[in-house]
Amino acid sequence: HSAKTAHATTQCLMKLRTIGRAMGDYSVDNDGYLPPHFTYPFYEGSSSERLRKTRWSWITYLARHLNSPDYSGPIDPVFECPADKKAKSWPKPRYYLPADDRSHLLVSYGYNYLPLSTSASHVKNTGVIPKRTYVIGNPARLILVSEGPTDGGNIANPTDPIVSTYTAERRPHLRHQKRFNAVFLDGHAESLDAAATLSRKGYWDPE
Repeated sequence: HSAKTAHATTQCLMKLRTIGRAMGDYSVDNDGYLPPHFTYPFYEGSSSERLRKTRWSWITYLARHLNSPDYSGPIDPVFECPADKKAKSWPKPRYYLPADDRSHLLVSYGYNYLPLSTSASHVKNTGVIPKRTYVIGNPARLILVSEGPTDGGNIANPTDPIVSTYTAERRPHLRHQKRFNAVFLDGHAESLDAAATLSRKGYWDPE
């Protein structure tokens, strides 16, 4: 490990802890639910309000818990991992409120959305109503946000910043010396090895 790569790992873990705190603050404000990964939450607002939020991602929902109370400011630098080589080419600034270019989806990290997202489309497609954070029994073992997917951050075709162990291209990017960083539901962040990208019971499913 060079000093430079060690520093990038440390900075990345700090950024993930900040994202974890913002997620926790959102949950406190929303009756224990975490933000939708995309589109709108099934439990919130009038139809016009839902329409306004149709293209928001989880990044947008965190804006007011970071540096943009009205959701309109530039995306916080915590969403760019120092070891993410793609980040250098992303447009600056990018804004929390979605633009036509979808640049608001260009972030280094991915949300463990399958068990935690409150997106209406997700609930419709899977039938899974997400758990409120306070009923989850393994918060110190459940990954909340990790390095983004191996296919993420593509300027030409930005995709949802989500991670999933079910497909190879959605697994966390091993960009830190063949390891990846993650923040857990209890707020702590750690470095994990490649085996953790496949260990559903260990890291990805709530109990």
